Amino acid sequence: MSRDYGNPSLGNDYAGGGIGLGPRVGVVEREPYPAPEVSSRSGDDPGPHKDAVIKLMDLAESLNWSVDITYARGCFPHGATGKPGAVKESLAVRACRGPVRAVAVYVGAGKTWAWETMAVQVPGAWPDRFATLAGFMDGAFGIIHEPTRANRPMEGPARRALKP
Repeated sequence: MSRDYGNPSLGNDYAGGGIGLGPRVGVVEREPYPAPEVSSRSGDDPGPHKDAVIKLMDLAESLNWSVDITYARGCFPHGATGKPGAVKESLAVRACRGPVRAVAVYVGAGKTWAWETMAVQVPGAWPDRFATLAGFMDGAFGIIHEPTRANRPMEGPARRALKP
């Protein structure tokens, strides 16, 4: 029994380097991910004015953090499939003090805005992610700001600082 392993000079190569069955399958190209409408790297567009972002920036600056706010608008990836989702806007509060870095991203579509990504990173460790803004503020600003006695003992220093 003879086998035809293909002849590269004739262009009839088989899958698997000449050992498989059938012709080689071409590479299927994916659709490119859509570029953002407004990139956070350009810094040209200040974005919408949101009080929550301004208050967080003011708190960080009052504790001697360097703060930068960036705006972006584009498609966010779907959490499970990674496919482009709906167009959303985001305001990122990026803060640093010495080697400590913190970022909180305020995301919205239309009138609905919420804190979505919040993380703090210290040197030599993976970033700590937080599910709530209060946890983020205590995680970021509690590193530098020593806790003080509060009326309610479960309340952290950063949350107390935001109270009127």
